[in-house]
Parts: sequence; C-alpha cells; structure tokens
Amino acid sequence: MSPARVPVPDNMSLDSALDGASVLIVEDEFIIAEYAKEVLTSCAAKVVVATDIVEARVMIETPTRFDAAVLNVKLAGRLSYSLAERLTEARIPFVFASGFDHLKLRADGFGSAAWLPKPYTPHKLLMMVTGLIGRRSRRKAANTTFPGIAPNIVPV
Repeated sequence: MSPARVPVPDNMSLDSALDGASVLIVEDEFIIAEYAKEVLTSCAAKVVVATDIVEARVMIETPTRFDAAVLNVKLAGRLSYSLAERLTEARIPFVFASGFDHLKLRADGFGSAAWLPKPYTPHKLLMMVTGLIGRRSRRKAANTTFPGIAPNIVPV
C-alpha cells in the first residue's frame, strides 16, 4: 500500500489556494520550520509553528481552527503519532513530513496517511498542503467514515 495521494483540485491554483488558510507546522528543526513557513506564507497562508509535541497539542486545542497541518514524524526523539491521532479526531487534514520511509509509517499503523518525503521542494510542499485544504472543502459530513481508512484520509 502506498501513501495517500493528495491531488490539487483542477479549479484551484497554487497561488490562490492558500490565501488566508491557517496551517500548523509541527517541526523541531528550526531551519526546516522556517523554510516551510516562508514557502507557505509566500502564498498568503497564515502559518503557526510548533516545535514539540506539547506545544503542538496546545495549538490544536486552542479555538484557532487549522485548515491543514504538516507534521514531522519524529520530534526531539519522540514519535508524533499521538498528534496525528488528535488531528484526526479534530478533523484537521495533515501530512507527515519525514525522512522515514512510508513503509515505516504503514508498519506503525499510519500507512494510509499522506506522506511528504524530506527533503521536499517548495513546489511539493505547496502541492501537498493545497491538496489537503482542497480535500477538506470537499469532505463529506463529519460523521462519514470510509471503511479501513483513517478519518483524515479521503480516497482519491
């Protein structure tokens, strides 16, 4: 099973898709976090960065509603799967950004989650986040689930 693909809808351009979107970046490497933030804010997204699991959990629990999240798999030596589960519960679409092979994610129970391999290019980051936000707007009602697929994943 390969990781979920997150296509950009045909009627959505990268320049306009992120305008005003709220994106949470969870990344403990300062340079990578700043790079991702710069790429996304250059397309008018509102970006919040959390550098560890505790800070990210606080951000997720605030009244701020995120349209998407970019989640590093390993933060300060700890796996961020509890955050992935919380994002799923909160119905916030996310992508794992990681140097881990997607097969490792599958072995850990997250094989159907969207995956952005590191290092990533600005275009790949924009495509992934734009796809997540586009998918969010097309998502079915909150109580709809797809058998065998995590709630934050919509078959493509």
